[in-house]
Amino acid sequence: MHSHLTSWRTRITAGASAAVLSAFALTASVQAADPNTPVDAIRTATPIKHVIIIVGENRSFDHLFATYVPRHAEEGIRNLLSEGIVNADGTPGHHFARAHQYQISSAPNGGKFFSSAGLANKTLYGTLPPPDLNGVGAVSPYVGIVSLPGGDPGLPPEDQSLFGTGGTGLSSTLGPDMRITNVNALPPGPFQLTGPDMPFDAFTGDTIHQYFQMVQQMDCAMDAEHVSRSNPTGCLHHLQSAVTTTYSTPHDTGQTMAFFNMQSGDAPLLKSLADQYTMSDNYHQPVMGGTGPDSQPLGFADQVFFSRRHQQPLQRQLLQHLQPV
Repeated sequence: MHSHLTSWRTRITAGASAAVLSAFALTASVQAADPNTPVDAIRTATPIKHVIIIVGENRSFDHLFATYVPRHAEEGIRNLLSEGIVNADGTPGHHFARAHQYQISSAPNGGKFFSSAGLANKTLYGTLPPPDLNGVGAVSPYVGIVSLPGGDPGLPPEDQSLFGTGGTGLSSTLGPDMRITNVNALPPGPFQLTGPDMPFDAFTGDTIHQYFQMVQQMDCAMDAEHVSRSNPTGCLHHLQSAVTTTYSTPHDTGQTMAFFNMQSGDAPLLKSLADQYTMSDNYHQPVMGGTGPDSQPLGFADQVFFSRRHQQPLQRQLLQHLQPV
């Protein structure tokens, strides 16, 4: 579960993370003749001995790797920088319009629930809804750990002080986050979160991570109207910010469009891992929704599915009815 004090900053030292970052180290599932045999000495079907999965909870790939450039050009990458949506310095790029955010000018379906909105229902934002503090306080919510005997056993002594950093230093807990450069006049699309007044290890407002709101934010039409070679899903993502402003917690506004800038030194440990190892830039969340269902495939090596009876996946039942006779 998450509170609105969830840190968007992945506070990383040499091997430790004080933010909402979970790391699972999975070793090859093989039997060794001697249980004391080191993992690196176990014979496996491929040269791969370890698979390390880092889950940046409630974060998109571009939130962290928006401006990442691979060490070897032949590797290639698809992110906000390579697509020309933003420049290396975090400013809007020549294709910034591809990530434009729209407000709902007229509610689809007479204002009833909807999963997509036609272009006639949308109006381009003049400026992005200002990202809100959304309950984040002047000091770190984890500062109490610093005073515990021994602190957190998961961090070395020299890193315990990190639990006391990241607060806003502001007197209010709601309203535009004034640490963000130009917060009240951001262009209607992705923006660099970090800057002179917003260090990488700071706390910022939490975002929506629930099923129905995520469906609306994806803005996927029921037909193939917007399907193309460059957009095979047909989803527009026009309503990321519009949905947050109409959610039951109205202070979740433009936060969803924020990104870190690795060209400016953000997320150094994640950049180091990407530099040293193979990385997938085409990972998609297994299911819409919060942390629980999204983590099930990782913990149980199985996917979440709908069923009618006997735990049989609903999709399989539908496909059986569609088989030719």
